[in-house]
Order: sequence, then structure tokens, then C-alpha cells
Amino acid sequence: MLVAYAGKDPFEPPVDVSEPKYLRRASDTRPERAYRMFRNGKDTFYIALAMKTKEVNVLRWITAERCKRLGLDNPYSVKE
Repeated sequence: MLVAYAGKDPFEPPVDVSEPKYLRRASDTRPERAYRMFRNGKDTFYIALAMKTKEVNVLRWITAERCKRLGLDNPYSVKE
């Protein structure tokens, strides 16, 4: 789909959305990888495409990892 003012759909994914293999560590969990990609400047839409998941999952992973590293309560954790 072409957009009149730019000539390109702004929501079209980049050609290669995979995370570079040199950034991957075998011991990393998906939340750790998502948080590292976010800290490296990737947006949540891009991270979701690269990890083949929904953007809402990426947002939760980033929030959970950030809270863990800063010693804060996770707003998504189940409280009884």
C-alpha cells in the first residue's frame, strides 16, 4: 500500500527484523533479550516482530525485567 505523502506504508516491517546473533546469549530468557533490545533503541513493535510474538507480551517482559533490575514491584505480577 502506498501512502501519498511518503510513498511507503509506515507500518511495513523492515526487511530483516531478526535480532543479530552476536547479541544473543544462550543463558538469556526472552524478557532479558527484549529488555536489552529495548535499551539498545529498538521499539516494542520491532522487538515483537523480531521475537515473533505480540507487542503486549514484549511490553510485559520489558516492564517485568526493568522492575526486577531496579528492585521495584512488578505491576503485572499476581497479588493474592
